[in-house]
Amino acid sequence: MTVDQRRMSRGRRASVIQSIAHNIPQLESRVTLDHKEQPKTAEYLITRKIQSDDPSAIIFPLTESEKLKVSQAYNDSFNFRVLTTPEEQKQMDYQQNLKYTQFLQSCDYRQHTYSDLINDSDEIITSLAKLTFMYDTVTKETEEFQKKSDSLLKEYTSIVKLGEDVKDELHYYEMLDAFTRKLNNPSPNIVRKESFRKMVEQLDECLKFVKDHPQHKEHEVFERRFKQCLIRSLTLIRNYIINNLKTVRDEINSKLSSAKSAVTQNALIYTRFGADCSFLKDVSYELCVRAGEDQEFQGLLNDCYNNYFSIRSKLISPLLKEQFQSHHNDKKPLVQHAQTNILFFTQVLENEFELFYKVFSTDSGNALRNWFQQLGEPLHDDLRNIILKETSIVSLTEMITLLNKYYEYEDDHFENEYDESGSTHEGERFENVDLGAVFEPILQDLQSRLVFRTQIFVEENIVKYKPSAKDFQIGARKHSIRDVTGADNELVSTAYSKTGLKDWYTPLEKGISLLSKIYELVSSSVFDDLAHHIVHDCIISLKQAYEVGVHAVGKFDADLFLLKNFLVLKERVQEFDIEYVSSETFLDFSGVGDIIHKISNGESVFKSQGLLGLVQESVPRVVKNMIDARQELQLELRNVVHIFTQDVVSQICVPIKEQEVSSALDDSRELRDNIEATLPRIKQQIELFIDDENVITALIDGIQELLVQNYEDYYHNLSSKVEGLVEVDMMIAFIGQIVAKMFESTPEFQTSHDLDKLAIEE
Repeated sequence: MTVDQRRMSRGRRASVIQSIAHNIPQLESRVTLDHKEQPKTAEYLITRKIQSDDPSAIIFPLTESEKLKVSQAYNDSFNFRVLTTPEEQKQMDYQQNLKYTQFLQSCDYRQHTYSDLINDSDEIITSLAKLTFMYDTVTKETEEFQKKSDSLLKEYTSIVKLGEDVKDELHYYEMLDAFTRKLNNPSPNIVRKESFRKMVEQLDECLKFVKDHPQHKEHEVFERRFKQCLIRSLTLIRNYIINNLKTVRDEINSKLSSAKSAVTQNALIYTRFGADCSFLKDVSYELCVRAGEDQEFQGLLNDCYNNYFSIRSKLISPLLKEQFQSHHNDKKPLVQHAQTNILFFTQVLENEFELFYKVFSTDSGNALRNWFQQLGEPLHDDLRNIILKETSIVSLTEMITLLNKYYEYEDDHFENEYDESGSTHEGERFENVDLGAVFEPILQDLQSRLVFRTQIFVEENIVKYKPSAKDFQIGARKHSIRDVTGADNELVSTAYSKTGLKDWYTPLEKGISLLSKIYELVSSSVFDDLAHHIVHDCIISLKQAYEVGVHAVGKFDADLFLLKNFLVLKERVQEFDIEYVSSETFLDFSGVGDIIHKISNGESVFKSQGLLGLVQESVPRVVKNMIDARQELQLELRNVVHIFTQDVVSQICVPIKEQEVSSALDDSRELRDNIEATLPRIKQQIELFIDDENVITALIDGIQELLVQNYEDYYHNLSSKVEGLVEVDMMIAFIGQIVAKMFESTPEFQTSHDLDKLAIEE
């Protein structure tokens, strides 16, 4: 729609313009006017142009003048004013575009406002940017200033601290001159003054400071000088202690010369001595606490210890000597004599222990315990002579048991009693002191003597024992009681009452008694070696007795006798914890004997190697023989069980031994009669020697199995030749009935036993 159309369409009620617009006069085309009469309207002009003879009039549009003429002609055709005036047109345009104009004005206003805001914002941003730049500049300058300030402050602080440190550190070095002057001119009792103790503590601090700062100039020089001052201070303490100990000693000795009663002497030696020396504990403390830090300090303390121990040894030696001499010839038994002297000696040690800690605060380097060992030498000398003369094994074992109580300490006790430097902690009680080292020499003599007497006892009572028929007569009676006689009757009677030894072979009885007595009284290796030899000797003695018993009571009883004693020996040996296997090393000179034998027989001793071969053959060889008595006992027990069952079965199977075809049925019948008659008798004879029902049942089962094996061989050889021969199954049932009838009275019957149960299982 054009602008003119929009203008014409605006409706205004009772408007002249609106009426003109709607009442446009129409020109009828059918009306034709003369050329002269027709008005020069637009249509007329256009028509004239069309009807013009000039062709170009139609081809070209209206010119501007023609346009104006046409428009003027058109407007003049109306009797009223068709076009609006510019004011009206302006008014119409204004009214028509009012809201757009207002909107445009509003937009212009807003644009202007926003432009102002943008300009203001730009100015603000510019200002802020300037301010930010200024702030960053100030911040950077401030940080630089702060860093410089911190650096200067830190430098100032370090300089101040350095000045203080230099002052503090110089303080240690400045004290050296004061220490030197004080130690060069000491007063007599300077060590008892508090200032001296403080000086010693300061010396410790100075010495520690110098050691901790090896970068200081002349470090080694100052360290040596400070240590010299400390040594000088501790030497003053050492001299003071020794001098006062000597003074107290002289006073005590002067009063002991006039004291006559033992009570007065004990009071002077212990009570007066402790009271006069009690003040030395505070003085010696400074030396005791530093003894473990350096060997020189320990040497100074050792001088005090040695001087003290020397004084105490001279004071108490007369008491010990008098005590030992007074009981030397009293003819008391070893245990009673030793117990009396040990109790007295232990009381002396307890008194010395308490007195020692009245003078010294610690036992550095176990000096007190070592001195106790020296004090024990007179006791050891006194008891050694009696121990070497003692022949009673019982007395020796009782004496060892008496000394073993001094070794009954827990491991953690010794860890707590002594610190890393070997010093005893203050406040220790005498009950916690290990006296085992004091009595160790006595215990070693006792154990050596016990081993020696044990070997003699074994040699005299086991190796040299000559069995007789009496041994088998007593052993054959189950509940007989032996009369124990001989030089070692106390040992055997003690074991008899404690372990129930009865009805045993005499060497076996004495051997087991001996092992029971010395068990855990000697070292494990020594006991194991003795046990192996004793068991081995008992086995040899039993085998010798067996040869005598075969002729004295018969092979059957001799077998039972040997079996019974082997079982007893096996049972008793298992009670001891034997771990080590005994070994013997000796030289074998059999090569030399062979050479001598060849020479005596006129044979040539030179082989293909000549003289070198002769020398090699004559060189003695080192032979190492391992002795395991348990294995030996096991083998011997297996052998005697096998021999016994073989002997019994051979005696029962005499009828079928020849395997005669003609008398096979009679032999079989006789075998059954023998079995029925012999087996119960065998069981009764076994019960006379052996009480263990399991062993009895195992022996009967072994005999039964061997009988069945012999009859099976007999049946397989003759069953094809003889009719009516009893079958093996029937014979097994027959033997089983007899055996079952034999054990009907046995409350706990076991049907099968392994013969290996009789042997030691490794």
